[in-house]
Amino acid sequence: MERVRRFDVPVRELHYLDVPQLKQLCESVGAFYGVLFLVEAFCGLRIGEVTGLQIPDLDLERRRITIQRQVIWRRKKDCPPGEPRWKLVEPKSRAGRRVVEIPAPLVQFLQAHLASLKGPNPLSLVFPSKTGTPLYPKNIRRRHFLPALQTLGIVGVRQHDFRRTFIALHVEAGTHPKLVQERAGHASIGLTMDVYGRIAGQMALATEQEARFAALAVRALPAPAPVEPTESSGVETTTDVDSTTTGDSDSESAT
Repeated sequence: MERVRRFDVPVRELHYLDVPQLKQLCESVGAFYGVLFLVEAFCGLRIGEVTGLQIPDLDLERRRITIQRQVIWRRKKDCPPGEPRWKLVEPKSRAGRRVVEIPAPLVQFLQAHLASLKGPNPLSLVFPSKTGTPLYPKNIRRRHFLPALQTLGIVGVRQHDFRRTFIALHVEAGTHPKLVQERAGHASIGLTMDVYGRIAGQMALATEQEARFAALAVRALPAPAPVEPTESSGVETTTDVDSTTTGDSDSESAT
């Protein structure tokens, strides 16, 4: 029987935005898309989830977002006559239906964003197009995301990497991986840990983490052994002192 040759699949390098890069990106794309990118990065929403987000899904008072639908895009030949290419559907898995927190500083940006919405919006979308339909992800990427990255000199980051940015932010904040899994909508903790573990391994320990770890070491280390006095050998030694080098020589010569 012929042996099956195994090939090592190269591990894709992780790309995500750090906090300064995220701030620069959101400032460079303007208020509308800046808020959209902030929601992706700090709430962990997929692009189909954020473009399908409706205003009733937001509870700004309690700082919660309920994810219960997403937008999918079909090929024209797969669409029934008279139907648009986009379609609102439920999340693919039970894990995708979830409630995530909105960071307190982001609430005011969402409030200002909702107040600024003009034009038709029959679906009550949080991020509608100018005609009131869901935004097309490829247009977001080509017209706003990629040009901004090029201007900022950021390479290798895809729009889906907002999901990795979300996990990286929680790693830096010290959030437990299980909590990150629930908020990311991963069906398996393994999916979360694949990214969480690799990012965490690249980060230095925070000062408070180092302090806590050092405190554990102090508790675990045995008490130092008492220092015993050194025993003498019992041999008396005499020291010859040259009288010419001591202060007593002057007094003797003076008598």
